Amino acid sequence: RIQSKLQSKQTEINQRRQTLRQAEADELKNALSALQNEVLSQKLSGYHLTSNNIPGIGGKTLQELSNHGIFTAGDFYDIQVRVAGIGPERAKQLLAWRNGLARQVRDQLPQSIPMSQRGWIHAKYEIQLRLLDYQEERARKTAHADMESVHLHYQQTRDSLTNQLGAVPDRYKDRREKLAERLKDQQHKVTEKRFERAQLEYQLEPYRDVSFWEYLKRIL
Repeated sequence: RIQSKLQSKQTEINQRRQTLRQAEADELKNALSALQNEVLSQKLSGYHLTSNNIPGIGGKTLQELSNHGIFTAGDFYDIQVRVAGIGPERAKQLLAWRNGLARQVRDQLPQSIPMSQRGWIHAKYEIQLRLLDYQEERARKTAHADMESVHLHYQQTRDSLTNQLGAVPDRYKDRREKLAERLKDQQHKVTEKRFERAQLEYQLEPYRDVSFWEYLKRIL
């Protein structure tokens, strides 16, 4: 039961470890993604919307876009607002222009987050992992102490039973000795009674052939 309880606790702790490690990996991945998107947006902000850059997009459309805060390729990821003069086809043209620029600068994006940020994220999860290590070690020590306690209990019980079993022959020995004494005493008494009987028979031997009527005749 103690071992089963320990294994259950260790399984729970291992699952929590895996959850934390996955959470750390996800946070690092999301941090890198956020950084790349930020850098991408900054680089795309250098490409302004002009009629020369995007065929079919005139000054009126550009004005409508500026009214919605869209001046550069870094100001939008998707055309989801209703802009006058922009239908599905022009929206596709805008997105194709932006995505083409994004592919050009993709190799310039960072492939890792700053060491300070990585260290902060790692430290946050490392503290929680160390806490799980402490909990696991404490569970091991508790299980070990419980097993030692159970072992001591059974050892004491076994020693007690051993002592009791060892005392059984002694008690029977005492009883045998007492019975032997009583038997010897009874045999001695039987021997005495036999001796007394033999003496009595010897004394009565002269009178063995004398009948009761003859005895009356003698005494009368």
